[in-house]
Amino acid sequence: MKEVQTIDELVIKFENHLRSLQRSRFTIRQYWQTWKPLKIFMSAKKIKFFDITVGQQFIKSKLGAYEYGDLNQMQRRLLNTVDALSVFQRTGEIHFGPAPLRRNPPKVFTGEIGLLMEGYITFRKATFALSKSTVNNNIRSLHTLLLFLMNKGVQKIGNVLGNIAGEQL
Repeated sequence: MKEVQTIDELVIKFENHLRSLQRSRFTIRQYWQTWKPLKIFMSAKKIKFFDITVGQQFIKSKLGAYEYGDLNQMQRRLLNTVDALSVFQRTGEIHFGPAPLRRNPPKVFTGEIGLLMEGYITFRKATFALSKSTVNNNIRSLHTLLLFLMNKGVQKIGNVLGNIAGEQL
């Protein structure tokens, strides 16, 4: 697919692809309910070409900081439609359903504590016959803990108790 496209070029190709998949006029109209405000946003910002960063700016202007799971149906539709447009631009394919770019973002373990957590997960996988579900639960739980610690400013394992209690060690 062509990476540098005006929003008009891109939505016309997207709409034509929807028609080739025999999607209803109602479905196409729902896409246009998002594309129109996106086009207005781009025009107001004097942005000529659409790309994923433009889509992200538009979503941020509409939703601010958000958690996908906390969004209502209309907000999710907005996000899903913009993500689908970005994916279509990159791959030429249309993904229906939950936001293709937000389905299961990878859990990244960074810093000293993150590396220790990754080591722990690797140890558990190598030592025990864990199901994939158990491993995924471990990853999800430890990643949530890592984000909590990072939010509290904890960067070293030795500072875990002090920083959480509000003391600096």
